[in-house]
Amino acid sequence: MKVSSVQTQSFMILRLMLILALGICSYSCSENSSKDFYIQAEKATTDGDIAKAISLYKSAIEADESFIEAYQKLGTIYYLQNSYEEAISLLNSLLTMSPTNFDAHFILGNIYSKTGKYTKALNHYEQALTTNTNDAKLYQNMASAYVNLDNTQLALNFYNKALSIAPKDQEIHYDLANTLARKGNYSEALQHYQSAVQLRPDYAEAWLFMGVTFFKSGNNADAERVFKMAISFNPSMTLAYKYLAAIAKSNKDLASYNNYTGMILAADKKTLESIPYFLEAAKINPSLYEAHFNAGLAYFAINNSLDAARHLELCVQTKPDFLEAYKQLEIVYNQLGDSKKQENIKNIIHSLENKIVSK
Repeated sequence: MKVSSVQTQSFMILRLMLILALGICSYSCSENSSKDFYIQAEKATTDGDIAKAISLYKSAIEADESFIEAYQKLGTIYYLQNSYEEAISLLNSLLTMSPTNFDAHFILGNIYSKTGKYTKALNHYEQALTTNTNDAKLYQNMASAYVNLDNTQLALNFYNKALSIAPKDQEIHYDLANTLARKGNYSEALQHYQSAVQLRPDYAEAWLFMGVTFFKSGNNADAERVFKMAISFNPSMTLAYKYLAAIAKSNKDLASYNNYTGMILAADKKTLESIPYFLEAAKINPSLYEAHFNAGLAYFAINNSLDAARHLELCVQTKPDFLEAYKQLEIVYNQLGDSKKQENIKNIIHSLENKIVSK
């Protein structure tokens, strides 16, 4: 059967339209699927399902190999998971498409810095700097790399640049203080430690190294005060106890020296060995309530509730407003099955807590 030229022309037009439509649909569907994968990956990340997020970001990249945001997010996840080889491979692929990409250079700089390749890290940080000159964290990380390369002056310059952008960043103050202290500039270091703890009062590490700096500058009184602050936020800071023991020894305060020596042992999980030091401290100075408290904790840790109760009772007799000792004593009485004493202690705890609230 013959087909007219008009019919043939109409058929060709319809065929061309169908091909174009399929092509458009194919492109559109591919584009949408990559974005869909990306959106789902973002949600999985927010939900904390990192394995699912990784799979979805990979699917987004497979659907669109030029999807820069997916490369960035997946590279960041690999970096945060310490999967450095995967992160480096992915981010280098990203840089072939986007040579000045800030995130890629910044993360690669962090990876090389964490793996001790500081010169290589700085190369990437400098590339990142060409894109963004107003990122405090970038300057801070560059400073840290220079510290590790023993270039203190450049480190200080970059820390100060970071602070000019983020003057209320406690981490930058802390890092700068550490660098200044290592250089022997104790006065300025103390100013930055002070700024760090003002911005974050529970910053135990900043309190600790502020104490070390006071100690090295010959100010034992402030060092002792600050070490005690560090311990109040992190009781397992063995270094603080070691300095406190040294200060006590220099002051010929044998009771405190023994108490701190016991705390060093306890912090190192040598509980049994710590007890004789706490007992000696309490013997030298019966009013040293910390020694009784620490002895009580040590005895309880080795399942000796009777001696734990005895020393905790001596502690609260010496310091009747020591709330933490009463709380520990309640636990001990519960262990001993002494419900009457436990109820009495509960009432004291309630009364002390009300006083604290009313203040």
